[in-house]
Amino acid sequence: MKKAIISALLVLAIAGCKATKTYPDPLPGSHSADYSSVFGRLQRIAPKNPDNPSIWVVRFGLGSEPYGGQFALTPPEKLIFSHCPQDPQWQLTDAPLTQQQFVQQPRVPHELFDMGVAVPDLRAAMSTPGFKDFVKFYSHPSTSTFIVAVPVALYLQAGTPQTFEMKSDDYAAITLYNGVKPQPFQKEGNVFRLTANLQRGPAKIAGTLKDEPSRYHTILEYSVK
Repeated sequence: MKKAIISALLVLAIAGCKATKTYPDPLPGSHSADYSSVFGRLQRIAPKNPDNPSIWVVRFGLGSEPYGGQFALTPPEKLIFSHCPQDPQWQLTDAPLTQQQFVQQPRVPHELFDMGVAVPDLRAAMSTPGFKDFVKFYSHPSTSTFIVAVPVALYLQAGTPQTFEMKSDDYAAITLYNGVKPQPFQKEGNVFRLTANLQRGPAKIAGTLKDEPSRYHTILEYSVK
């Protein structure tokens, strides 16, 4: 007796993802009409009728870019930062974007999502007058460090109090480097907090692992104007 084989590969079909258009760099959703990959990327299914839009399927994979490669498990409000279906209904969001709005969005580093930054916080920062880009993220060894509340904009105003709050199970200390004197975060359990008036110049947030107390790993960097 023949048995049917059911694939465990999770597939999400998105109709008409602008197959003939290449989104401008550095949008992570940039692709051409023949862009194709099996895992964690878009794969094109050519239409039988050339007048119809192509179908792009998003396959769940184990890739690392962007958003962990898990497109099929990425909530619509996050996926819209990288891919925009031509038909607004397939954006699956309460407020669909136009193609122009999508292209004009700043690129969101997927690490911000990994560290727990909420979409409303990103949208709020983007709507702030003078917003240009998001905070710079550095690859670091911690796997259990998350953002509770920090400014997500890259450029901050000098002399204005800024509050930073993070959680970490493997950093023994987190410190702000801005100006001459380092400013350590106050630690309560696994929560680190600091409110500081920043000086002009770079402002870096770095952590030290429990087994490497003399080595600092940069996590975030701001530019203070």
